[in-house]
Amino acid sequence: MENKILDNNGFSLIELMVVVAIIGILSAVAVPQFQKFQRKAKQAEGKSLLAAAYLGQKAFLAEHNTYYPNLYATGLEPEGIVNYRIIVASSSLSSSPQGLNVAPYRHNENYNSWFICGYSYAAGFSSNCMYINGEMPQASEVPNVSSFVLTPTTFIIGGSAKLGGSALTDTWTINQRKELINTVNGSL
Repeated sequence: MENKILDNNGFSLIELMVVVAIIGILSAVAVPQFQKFQRKAKQAEGKSLLAAAYLGQKAFLAEHNTYYPNLYATGLEPEGIVNYRIIVASSSLSSSPQGLNVAPYRHNENYNSWFICGYSYAAGFSSNCMYINGEMPQASEVPNVSSFVLTPTTFIIGGSAKLGGSALTDTWTINQRKELINTVNGSL
């Protein structure tokens, strides 16, 4: 009997190209879905910041019988790296309640979470959060910012972020009835 030696040279070029093509197709499908999932996860940050702003406004109303545009005075102090800009764009209040007429609690200060994390960080009274430059929309880039209004009895607080991978700026609002609305969906 004659022994045959098998000539195993590994995979052929065609087999390797098929495997690479399959990996490429799977990547083309998986990567965009993964990025969309990441954007959806980042939306949870915006929702939680707006929920914190809502709770702060309700607590302030119980104590002072009015809603208040100063987010820091109502207890909003974000932590970690923050993607969402939380804004009260305008207010009908012309003065601060008694005891809140000093910095950083005056009615015309800290109506934007950027002030709490950016400016006030340098002042030393809010050192738990920070923004990454270019990652957060400027106030002028926030859609419908003029609708984020606060009165002594009602409020609409907005939050907006650039989530990456989407041309839209993701924007949410919450009001005194705790209606959380995604006005511009930037996670698509």
